[in-house]
Amino acid sequence: MYNVSIKKSKYTEKDLWDNLKSVWDSVGRQPYFKDMSIGSIHVGTYIHRFGSWNNALLEFAKHLGQETTLIKKEIKKTKRKTIGLSLRYDILKRDNFKCVLCGDSPAKNNKCELEIDHIVPISKGGLNELLNLRTLCLKCNQGKKNKD
Repeated sequence: MYNVSIKKSKYTEKDLWDNLKSVWDSVGRQPYFKDMSIGSIHVGTYIHRFGSWNNALLEFAKHLGQETTLIKKEIKKTKRKTIGLSLRYDILKRDNFKCVLCGDSPAKNNKCELEIDHIVPISKGGLNELLNLRTLCLKCNQGKKNKD
């Protein structure tokens, strides 16, 4: 028999709503995805809990008992920004130059190739920010694809 543990969020809905209200009050409007960096709870937590940032905002409106129309930020098709060398080095250094999932590193295995991965993918609104980037080996990064 396998021992399976279900990962439970350390944040209650009250924690999420209090954080969202705090950010909303700070920016003086409905916060966009990128505005959540000023809050104490990472925007990825909202996405994992509610499926998307817009769903989180809709649930927040329900929590407040209000009908609301979300502000849709105009999305412009732009070329994907590359991760700068300085930021890339900072991520590798923070993660001790090893894969954060399996622990493999070029120091232990000369066939190991490290890559910088987005925790929240660009396709789902993720940004090239320190908190949204991590070090993965090629194997782990190709294995997870766009699942996180």
